[in-house]
Amino acid sequence: MNLNAVGSNKIILAVDDDSTNRQVLKNFLVPMGYQVIECENGFDAIKVVNEALKPDIILMDVNMPGMSGYEACRKIREILPFHAYPILFVTAKLEERDLVEAINAGGNDYIRKPFSKGELLARISVHLSISNLTKAQSQFIQERKLAWLNCKSVTEVKVGMNAQHQMTALFLDMAGFTNLAETMTSIDLIKFVNSFLGNLAPFIHSHGGVVDKYIGDGILGLFSSPHDALLAGLAIAKAQKDYNEIHRSGGKRALIETRIGINSGSVSFGAIGFDGKIEMTALGDAINVASRLEGLARIMGASILITEKTFEESNLKSTASYRKLGPIQVRGKDQPISIIEVIDGVDQDLSHFKMIYKNEFEKSVAFYHAGLISESKMGFLSLIDKYPSDKACLYFLNLCNIYLQSAVKKAS
Repeated sequence: MNLNAVGSNKIILAVDDDSTNRQVLKNFLVPMGYQVIECENGFDAIKVVNEALKPDIILMDVNMPGMSGYEACRKIREILPFHAYPILFVTAKLEERDLVEAINAGGNDYIRKPFSKGELLARISVHLSISNLTKAQSQFIQERKLAWLNCKSVTEVKVGMNAQHQMTALFLDMAGFTNLAETMTSIDLIKFVNSFLGNLAPFIHSHGGVVDKYIGDGILGLFSSPHDALLAGLAIAKAQKDYNEIHRSGGKRALIETRIGINSGSVSFGAIGFDGKIEMTALGDAINVASRLEGLARIMGASILITEKTFEESNLKSTASYRKLGPIQVRGKDQPISIIEVIDGVDQDLSHFKMIYKNEFEKSVAFYHAGLISESKMGFLSLIDKYPSDKACLYFLNLCNIYLQSAVKKAS
């Protein structure tokens, strides 16, 4: 193991049992100002990462004696996070099963042997740029979370610490993810999810929010104000719509639909877990309601659902396109919650229809909540006849039919 560092502040850990291969890497990288640390096996690489330093990027051979590059990568991933510390496999193996194993082990990318200097430097540059952005965002998120716990350093954080805050929660998920996953290879699926989350999460940060956690293909974002949360939701909806417009004609990429639920309230922000694995996260009814609204948005084919109270507090009523859904019973709540559908971000034809027939829709909704079920049903039937794809109309029509069928059974 050679710990003689040369050059700039960017440190590259080269892990390869072949000294010639390591020398080739040094010949390419050192003149460009990189510091190169050499390790001849996975054991030494883990020791360096665990005890000595955190390299900015790791170049990992696959076939090494004693421990494969895949296994070394898995061990390192227990220490260093995926996005902040890239691991690039340098390998001649290019069969799909090898690439799948590399990704499953925690690798970010691969470089095929033999490689050119240009390709090596280009891939390193791209991953370092992503890493730098991730580290900056992580620092911002950590500082905000520490402030919410009234702590100055992570060393002060203890399991069980908590504080109450008024926050707005934005819950984002991808519609149809399960079906989409069935059509993709493991490699394509992971790349697609990373692309989905990576492209949309920055809208949360750029509007003053914090990504609290990733949940599968979903994101929980926290904001100090309803105004910022709804602006972020609108930006995400627009980005998703623009993405689909670009890729609709090509047909090579899957079109995506995002569903967003937004709600404000008192949130318990605390430290949960156990010694050695502590997570700072938000819990509470306000979070649960935002999640329930996202689930309801799937059923109604809505882009954004937001509680009426939060919508009023956003001060965006005069600029956003919306329609009222009235008080709806959501799972986990004893009392119905008044909900607004923000229309921006849905299909252009559907958005146009929803705004043209907004008054007729809200009148039919009002009939339903007033108990005038027959009148409500007639209104929704008329709307569905004009535009059968409005899932919110289908949702209320179904409720009307259930109510009327129940009334018939009681009468008999």
